[in-house]
Amino acid sequence: MLDIANKLEITNIKTQWYTLEAELEKQIKASFPNPGDDKKIRQLVREDIGKNNLGISAHLIDDSIHFDYPTVILVGKKCK
Repeated sequence: MLDIANKLEITNIKTQWYTLEAELEKQIKASFPNPGDDKKIRQLVREDIGKNNLGISAHLIDDSIHFDYPTVILVGKKCK
């Protein structure tokens, strides 16, 4: 993303990283996976709890799986 900003001559770039927590079942329902893929996604994320190999910090809250979307915001100034 920084390469793109530099090519667009954007200067004084500042970045801020955030995580947005989401509940897995709500995300699956909202994303309309192909038949059977929902089970694969659940298994993949469930197996990653406590490992974070996927980089989404999967974790349990009560009995539901939650995860974090890594998010970055870039702010800069466009040169004229």
